[in-house]
Amino acid sequence: MFDSENEPDLDSVWNWYEFQTELISDALIAVLRELPASADLVHGSHTRFSRFVGLTRGEVRNAFDAQRSRLDRVTMFELLATSEAILRIECKTRAVARKKDGLS
Repeated sequence: MFDSENEPDLDSVWNWYEFQTELISDALIAVLRELPASADLVHGSHTRFSRFVGLTRGEVRNAFDAQRSRLDRVTMFELLATSEAILRIECKTRAVARKKDGLS
């Protein structure tokens, strides 16, 4: 059960998603900045982006696109689970309160 501090909230899920997409975009820009203007491969081995060494600009973009796709799927499931939790809590609240309105 959710307590008041951790109640399911679709807005918080969406805000998290937007923050993560910004981080992915910022990281892509930072990695592409590491590429010399005339080069198409990431060079160096001690950069914070060493996982991209030897990749072309296109391969780097593809790697980030894959991360974004995964984030999209994870967020979709998070939104679905949060929506289900909200509905379950609402149904339980209405059942316990024995409300007589049409929806209950």
